[in-house]
Order: sequence, then structure tokens, then C-alpha cells
Amino acid sequence: MPGAEEHIPNDGRCFRELSQHDLKDVAFLIGIQNPNRISEWEQGKSKPSMDNLIKLSIVYEVLPDQMYYNLRAKYVKEIAERRELLEERKRSEQDLEAGG
Repeated sequence: MPGAEEHIPNDGRCFRELSQHDLKDVAFLIGIQNPNRISEWEQGKSKPSMDNLIKLSIVYEVLPDQMYYNLRAKYVKEIAERRELLEERKRSEQDLEAGG
């Protein structure tokens, strides 16, 4: 669970409003009793479980990563950087093997 100061940007509220549902509607549709959980997700205070994220995406008729576009973009960048490091590591290992 993220620290109290960490905010998890997402477009959940936008998609909920576009779907013309209120918090209680969405809570009912995805099978949770407390609509405040959805509000917490929308405010970035916490993240839904994988199951609830998929359910939300079905209710809103979007892909799960569309709801967390900024988070996805952050991870895309992070993984691209790590891929470069991995390739550098592999080249170094190959150079050592060739020279040794």
C-alpha cells in the first residue's frame, strides 16, 4: 500500500462519469459493499485489486491500463530504461566470455 503522501493518478472518475454511474451504482455492479472504496481509488489514495480493476474496466468499457494511463506511462519508461541496462549487461557478459 502506498504511503499517505503518494498519489496514484488515474482517470477512474472521468470514466465513471462518462458511464453515467454514481459510486453506489459502480459498487453494486462490481460487487463491493462500500462505495467509498471506489472514491479512494478515484482519488488515488489506493489501488483496486486486479479483480476489481478488471471489473471496473468492464463497467466503464475501457481497457484496464486506460484507467491508469499515467501510471502505465511511468512503467513503460521504467521498463524501457531497464531493457537498455539489461542489453548493456548482456553485451558486457558476452565481451568477458569472448575475452576470457
